[in-house]
Amino acid sequence: MIKFINKTLFLSAIIIFIFFIKLICYKLIYINEEHNLNFSHNLEFAFFGDSHIERNIKNSSIFENFGKSAEPLLFSSKKAKIFCDHNLESCVVLSFDNLSLNHIDKLTYGDETFFVKYIPRMNFQENLKLFLNCPHLWTKSFLSVGFQGTYHLMDQCGYAPMVSNRFHKATNQLKNINTNDVLEDINIKGLFNLLDNHKNRPFYLLRNPLYIKDIPSDFFNINEKVYLSIIKLILDKYKNVTFIDYKDTFRDRRDFFYDWDHLNKKGADSFHMLLKNQLAIKGKVKFSSPNHGN
Repeated sequence: MIKFINKTLFLSAIIIFIFFIKLICYKLIYINEEHNLNFSHNLEFAFFGDSHIERNIKNSSIFENFGKSAEPLLFSSKKAKIFCDHNLESCVVLSFDNLSLNHIDKLTYGDETFFVKYIPRMNFQENLKLFLNCPHLWTKSFLSVGFQGTYHLMDQCGYAPMVSNRFHKATNQLKNINTNDVLEDINIKGLFNLLDNHKNRPFYLLRNPLYIKDIPSDFFNINEKVYLSIIKLILDKYKNVTFIDYKDTFRDRRDFFYDWDHLNKKGADSFHMLLKNQLAIKGKVKFSSPNHGN
């Protein structure tokens, strides 16, 4: 029995050692990839986030869309941090809205691909926090690292418009939550870590247009107070951050929306022109927020 236990422990140690070696190898591969990233230094605004960026922000000579559908805020913040480490000039625009407060669900029940992509790009402390929050998905993804090839940082991201006009999604992603829980959320901490590491760069937190006209106000407002309190906390702490709130910009234009929180192609076209007119070259804002601003 003792021999069996010792043999099992020995084999387990070998397996763990092999996977750590594999992780280190892939980390070196990704570090090498990061050094070869060639972000345009003429780019004025780099946009990061989930589908609210991916569906809404068109590329142009001054805009670059790095959004990816369903990407948790933690990973979008990590992608933005890597971008900032290799591009010293562009302003960074990050999608941040009521739904961002519930991104822990995207981590807990989300796409394993994001974990496989970002685990080698995160340091030990970040991986430990991710493991403690999502042990099953982290372990499963860690074991998968390398078996599906490498995931380039900017793979399959960018503008991908919605072309139809269907209101097919309910607002059940909005949940009641308190401020203390939000501040302890790993996604929000990832955002704060990004801002802490780049205090001299202009950042914009963007709430994209929403169509909430047909949504009961008490339902939408379920976490609005907490959301605005987090915004205020960020603006008070980071003087380089501007909050851009377009929530009600297209409030009467149902024809601009695919569903209540995504624009369709027609809406994205109009939103693109609005952003171009209101964001000046070299990061100077010409803008008066429709609802709430810095």
